[in-house]
Amino acid sequence: MEIITTFLLVHLPESTVHYARRTRFDCLTAVLFKMTFYSATSNLLGSIESRSALNPLRPDGYVSTSLDPLPNDVRNGMIAMGIFGLLSTASTLSLIIFITYRMIYWKRFYDSPIAKNQIFILIYNLLLADFQQALSFVLSWYWIGQNKLVGPSTECFAQGWLIHIGDISSGLFVLSIGLHTFINLVIRKQVPMKIFIVSVVGLWTFCLILTAVGPIIRGRAIFVPAGAWVSAFSNYFIPWLEAPTLTCH
Repeated sequence: MEIITTFLLVHLPESTVHYARRTRFDCLTAVLFKMTFYSATSNLLGSIESRSALNPLRPDGYVSTSLDPLPNDVRNGMIAMGIFGLLSTASTLSLIIFITYRMIYWKRFYDSPIAKNQIFILIYNLLLADFQQALSFVLSWYWIGQNKLVGPSTECFAQGWLIHIGDISSGLFVLSIGLHTFINLVIRKQVPMKIFIVSVVGLWTFCLILTAVGPIIRGRAIFVPAGAWVSAFSNYFIPWLEAPTLTCH
């Protein structure tokens, strides 16, 4: 850490001094600026370095947060999550199938295609998002059957991916429904269909990017056990980016 900090301190003074001269700071201001930069850099690197001790790999290749065997309290929590995950998966999947059937054979039930109803489309996409999130907790039964929760692994990656994309997409589509309702009822305007379709596709693209950026940079080892489920490897987050809104859990 000290080597990196010294390297930055040695190579940045010239630009710092030039900046001070351009803005007509005096020498004392430039020195204080350098000292502040050194302190901030040291704190940042120190924080990142301290996190290198988190989630170290065990001799079996799994991180320290892995559970083998499962403690009774974690196992009971997984059973509860698995039950509600099954109920949520079954209900959302049934509703998706029902709505899809009505969308395809709309002439039997409606005078106009319901697929052109924007709020209906948003609700349909929200169901798709909730289905992925519910499916992630169905995987709890796999861990219960194995009597362990270990990672990094393929099953761990699958659950982490479904949890994260489900959290992000469901939250964004709930927000979209609220914004769309506000535009229709308060502003009293209709969103053009082309813009609406581009927005929906853009939301899913944004969700995929946010979910995939971690695995693309760090590989499948980004998702590891975190309590009774799977979350992103905490060692990969820079301090000012570490927030529940980004890590999802």
